[in-house]
Formats: sequence, C-alpha cells, structure tokens
Amino acid sequence: MVLDKDGDVMEDINLPEIARQPDKAQIISCRKAVAIARERGFNTEGVRVSFDYSSARKAFVWIVTKPRPDIVPLIGKGSYEKLEIDANTGAVFNTQIETIII
Repeated sequence: MVLDKDGDVMEDINLPEIARQPDKAQIISCRKAVAIARERGFNTEGVRVSFDYSSARKAFVWIVTKPRPDIVPLIGKGSYEKLEIDANTGAVFNTQIETIII
C-alpha cells in the first residue's frame, strides 16, 4: 500500500484473488525457488531471495538475485542477475541483468 504525505491511499495493496483462484494460495517454498535457480545455472552461494506480488503477472513471485562479478563494473556500480519465479507453479518468468549504483 502506498500513501501520500496526508495518509491518503495512492496505491492499494495488490494481492491475487484467492477466493476465485484457490490455486494462488499454493506457494512453493523458498528452498524450491533456490533449487529452480540452481537448475538454471545460478551458483546459489550468496544469492538474495525475496518474495513479492507482481501486479503485471497477477501472481506471487520469488525473486532470486546474485552478483555478477564476471561483468566488470564501473566505479560505484555493480551488476546483478535477477531471476523471477512464479511462486505458484515454479515457472521461470524472466532472467535479466541489472546494473545498479552502489
């Protein structure tokens, strides 16, 4: 939920319609998400795993992120590979490389 400075709702909480789609309540474990990442070639040492709701996909997602030291970073920047996994089915949505300012 996002509120403005006065406490008014600017963006509502996004959650799946579990009452209409009970299968959306079945979530794979974090360990399973990491195992899927490993199957996709991620070295799972030092990965960061987060859980979120994707309003674009209308699904919960596990996001597995790992540093990419093989990509030579510019001063003050780092590169990471990010894998999004459907938390209901284990399907991999997308893999991307992101460069961030450190």
